[in-house]
Amino acid sequence: MGRHSLRSLVLCTALATALAATAHQDVYADAAIPDSFLGIIIGSTTGVGNTSGVIGSGVRYGMEAGWQPMSIGQRFGIGVHWSASGGYYFGVANTAGGVAAGTTLETFSTELTLRLRAAVGTRGWFAHVGAGAGMYRSNLALPPREARSYIGGAAEAGAMYLIGRRSFATINVVLGGISTGALEAPNTVSVVVGASLAL
Repeated sequence: MGRHSLRSLVLCTALATALAATAHQDVYADAAIPDSFLGIIIGSTTGVGNTSGVIGSGVRYGMEAGWQPMSIGQRFGIGVHWSASGGYYFGVANTAGGVAAGTTLETFSTELTLRLRAAVGTRGWFAHVGAGAGMYRSNLALPPREARSYIGGAAEAGAMYLIGRRSFATINVVLGGISTGALEAPNTVSVVVGASLAL
């Protein structure tokens, strides 16, 4: 993990933690739990699996949105999550296409997942896991097909904290580019934090 991406992740995590620590309202005493949200994300990302020795670590940033209806007192729910993000990777190694070491890799990805969401306690914490698919594009050819565009699977796990009635702080671990049969894609893992407003 690069120093710049790690520094960004630490700062954003500290901000999300500080925001969560300032809120003490019991979410189940509210009139309703927000069904949808829209926000920004930033974090660290790196290549794993078939790209672990090809691309370095970098920064991921973008936006996310979700629809996750839950009523007061409900402990489990199903939701939909979407994200679109750009990424910069540093320290790219030589590939079959002859990319020079140290080249900056730029990516764009969009992912759509189905989430299982669970309320944790009574203070506004929610945990989630999800699975779906994503589309990925880069400025350089990447394995396994030495292509610039891929479609692959995606998986995620994380937590959200409801601040007051109108905002969320989030942390999420995303595994993107999961190869499924004929769908081969470069594998990445990202840890992102975010801030969202309820819609």
